[in-house]
Amino acid sequence: MSGGHERSARGVNALAQLHARLPKHGVGHLGARMLALARPSVRLWPGRQADPDEVLARNAPFGAHAQLPQPVAGIRTGVAIASGGLHCLALLQDGSVVAWGSNEDGAVGDGTRVDRRTPVKVVGLHRRAVGIAAGGSHSLALLDDGSVAAWGSNRDGRLGDGTSGRRRLTPVLVGPMPERVIAVAAGEYHSVALTQSGTVLTWGCPRSPRPSTPRVVDGIAGTVRTVVAARGSTFAVTDEGAVFAWTMDLRPVVVAGLDEIVHVAAGDHSQLAMRRDGAVWGWGPNFDGQLADGTTDKREQPVRSSALPPGVRALSLGPTSGLAIIGDGSLWEWGSRQGPTPVAGLEGGVRAIDAGRTAPLVSYQTGARPMDRRRGGILSIR
Repeated sequence: MSGGHERSARGVNALAQLHARLPKHGVGHLGARMLALARPSVRLWPGRQADPDEVLARNAPFGAHAQLPQPVAGIRTGVAIASGGLHCLALLQDGSVVAWGSNEDGAVGDGTRVDRRTPVKVVGLHRRAVGIAAGGSHSLALLDDGSVAAWGSNRDGRLGDGTSGRRRLTPVLVGPMPERVIAVAAGEYHSVALTQSGTVLTWGCPRSPRPSTPRVVDGIAGTVRTVVAARGSTFAVTDEGAVFAWTMDLRPVVVAGLDEIVHVAAGDHSQLAMRRDGAVWGWGPNFDGQLADGTTDKREQPVRSSALPPGVRALSLGPTSGLAIIGDGSLWEWGSRQGPTPVAGLEGGVRAIDAGRTAPLVSYQTGARPMDRRRGGILSIR
């Protein structure tokens, strides 16, 4: 695969140094999110990364050998899902948001600090939500007027309302924003927004002069089409198919050896990138085989994820394993030193994925799974 970008000389050598500067404390992983969207059904199932002490969202007994996704009670109209450090969000068809999981810092957004094992409505959103993101212990909602609401932990100003430290149990507005926002992402410690002009904004970065105020990330060549936030790093994919990466220092570097990229899946320290033709390339630590290249070798430069089946349509990467949606709608899992295998009970109909550290979620195509005769809901992966 050719580098093809004028800044490729800074490339992967610079990116490899980013991992050493990532924060080593806090709740582990945010980039690994398994979100499957189709029609309004969402499920959660036991996965290879399950920890019974962390899973607050599950609605079925924990078990390493559990095969089938289990329904999350009370949700049948989910259109988007986000799974964070210890909590989950679901965006419903009416524009409201529900949440469940750990609520010590108010990440559930119901005005309390009571942990919720089943979904409750986020209170105080002044407009319809059109997008959501879940951080380590904070949450974001993109509203239909292009504004952004945030709630939960406000350490280092990660809520972006000009304050720092005080948790927010209900949503507050982020900003001011320079223009309309079209997408949001949440890392474990920080938040990111993409505006309609392709500008990337970030807040909650402790190295920033004003961490509680959204600031522009400079140094990205080209127009950004999508942003992904991981544990302490951020990735931007441009219209030209280049990938830029940065940590809390807010100094983007281009990832050499990649072109025609349309999506990046970011784990704790490992990454996967999907090309327009469905080919997947990965780099970073690989001790559990999360790069799906048939080895457990660390990769300083992107290598082809040759163990994956052809026709990948979507990717998600966790701390030790990953998910992919294939062209036929099936969902595949790999990692924890096991090669890619299809997920039982979800043969066809899966439309998108987002893998959280504690509660990977799936929304499936109604009628695509004979085992489930209901019209929809949310399924829990573990």
